[in-house]
Amino acid sequence: MENNEIRQATLSDLEAIFSIEKNSFFLYYFSKSQLKYLIHRAKAVSFVYCKNSLIVAYAILLTPTALNQARLYSLAVHKDFRKQGIATALLQYSCEIAKLKGYKKIALEVRCDEKNTISLYERFGYVIKKRLTSYYENGLDGFKMLKILS
Repeated sequence: MENNEIRQATLSDLEAIFSIEKNSFFLYYFSKSQLKYLIHRAKAVSFVYCKNSLIVAYAILLTPTALNQARLYSLAVHKDFRKQGIATALLQYSCEIAKLKGYKKIALEVRCDEKNTISLYERFGYVIKKRLTSYYENGLDGFKMLKILS
């Protein structure tokens, strides 16, 4: 029987998270030191999805004190575990955390050419609010998407 859980990330998860990050985003990914800061010091909630105790995905939800919206800063699933509902579980979990912290909205940014990812976010209730011209380091445009929490 499979044992799946979502739990808060710790610094001991850093290597696994970095490996998923590096293999998911190829050219432009967070460094280990950036991820360490996000897990340990930032105004954020970082969590991992474990399948039989193996970390197969992670997400980082920024939780600023000055705004009324959280920001899904990063979400990645190991390539061998995609199309299994893990991203959806992490999206649901991020909404629950945001609601518990009193947020009314969650924002995110996504590359315009990531059609499958955009489709997933739209199915989950995110709406494209704005095109972000040359938003990414390689000059690609992005979309700002927003979900209203019920």
